[in-house]
Amino acid sequence: MQRSRLASSALLALTLTLGGTAAFAQEAAPSLLQPAPPRPRNWFVHANLAVNAFTWLGETSTQPSRWITPADRFILLQQLGVGRWVHPNVRLQLTLQFVETLSGLGPNESALSLYGAIPWVVFTYGRFFVGTGVLLAARSAGKDQFDAGWFTGLGVTFPLGNGWALAAAVQAPVMFVQRLSVAVSPALIASYRF
Repeated sequence: MQRSRLASSALLALTLTLGGTAAFAQEAAPSLLQPAPPRPRNWFVHANLAVNAFTWLGETSTQPSRWITPADRFILLQQLGVGRWVHPNVRLQLTLQFVETLSGLGPNESALSLYGAIPWVVFTYGRFFVGTGVLLAARSAGKDQFDAGWFTGLGVTFPLGNGWALAAAVQAPVMFVQRLSVAVSPALIASYRF
């Protein structure tokens, strides 16, 4: 009787030990075989195309203030940039901007109106974004002269999948070194997040 109790206890202990080990192995095995989570897509590149809707130029000592619309001058803006998400809702971005005036130019005026760089911070919330930063221009008003201002943009993104997206935005730079000016331009944006 004593022997059967001892054998029963040993068999029970062995069953519990092997059963527990098998259950642990079944739980651990899938986690060992699962693929690593995808790496985060923290980087971002974009290309923008915008048309100037209107610009207000402030008064100078030689010129009165005036409004410019596409009826006066057709102004096309192009941007290329790169950014990095530093928080799920915040990205730091560096954008290069090139502005061309395609119509309404006077004699000897250059079509390349402005080029410069915009380091800016962009806040994202779902599909929406708003950003602001400094616009530093090496060329302004069609001349190789330094200008600076403040750039703001806001818009909505439409994800296409695999990191690609299209966006619609409104951009509003305010320049203040060479001549006070305010411009508003609707933009279309193609971007890729990697």
